[in-house]
Amino acid sequence: MALSPDGKPLQLRQIKVVHPTLFALSLRPEPGWATLDPSGKVIAIRCAEGTVLGVVKVKPEGKSDRWANEFWNGLKGVKSRAKQIFFGDIPEQS
Repeated sequence: MALSPDGKPLQLRQIKVVHPTLFALSLRPEPGWATLDPSGKVIAIRCAEGTVLGVVKVKPEGKSDRWANEFWNGLKGVKSRAKQIFFGDIPEQS
C-alpha cells in the first residue's frame, strides 16, 4: 500500500523495477518524485539510493484499477501542467 500525492491510500497493482538511467534527466534525484514515462505506460517513482520503481497499474481508494496514464492524467498537479508530482510529504528545507 502506498499513498497518492493527495494522501489517499493507493494500491500498486502492477509494478516493475526500471533502470534509473532512463529517467536521469526527467526525474528529480530525491526519493518520492514521480513522472509519467514518454510511452505513457509507466509512472516512474524515484526511490532510495537512486532506484526507480515503475508502476503500471494502480487502484485508488474506492475506485477500480487504473492504468498508469489514466491515474496520472487525473492528478491535480498534472492538470496544472506539472511534469513531476511528489508522492508523500515534501521534506522541510534546511
